[in-house]
Amino acid sequence: MKIKSLDLKTTLQDNDGDQYIDLSKPTFAYLGTVGIKSIYSVSQDEVMRPDKISYRIFGTTAYTDAILKINKIFNPFSIKEGDILVIPNLSNPGLHYKSPADINKITANENDVRDQFSAKELVNKKDKGRIERIAAKAKKKKAGVNTPLPPNVLPSNKKAKEFKKGRIILGANLNNPKKRNS
Repeated sequence: MKIKSLDLKTTLQDNDGDQYIDLSKPTFAYLGTVGIKSIYSVSQDEVMRPDKISYRIFGTTAYTDAILKINKIFNPFSIKEGDILVIPNLSNPGLHYKSPADINKITANENDVRDQFSAKELVNKKDKGRIERIAAKAKKKKAGVNTPLPPNVLPSNKKAKEFKKGRIILGANLNNPKKRNS
């Protein structure tokens, strides 16, 4: 299966010559100003198969990732018969698919990442209250922050990976609890 955003990913190479695709940086950003193509109802033969949906609508599986991202589907196996999907307008894919460096220019604001998880229109009252309490609590802490991020998102000023002695260290700047001697 061909997925357009994978072609734009950066390839990393270690000292042994092994190559890896850097999946940590986005290559797709949808500009809401271009609108949507249509609303789509998932049929029985498309259950858990966003690639089939992409092929049926666009004539290629290359835009599977766009359908998933626009509909905030993180697990393609969760797609069920009768689900209603928004189909993005991709009449000019060059507007949306960019190299990681170009995407960073579009989504440079740290709040964009946080807003994906706490967009006001997507959060119920109970969760909205929780988010507000977490933000207030974070500000009071000694090393508090003004805008707390989800646990799996680093602030934009920190790097998610480091290269040391020919090795790639993922999560190098994550806070890991110290092991206790029992």
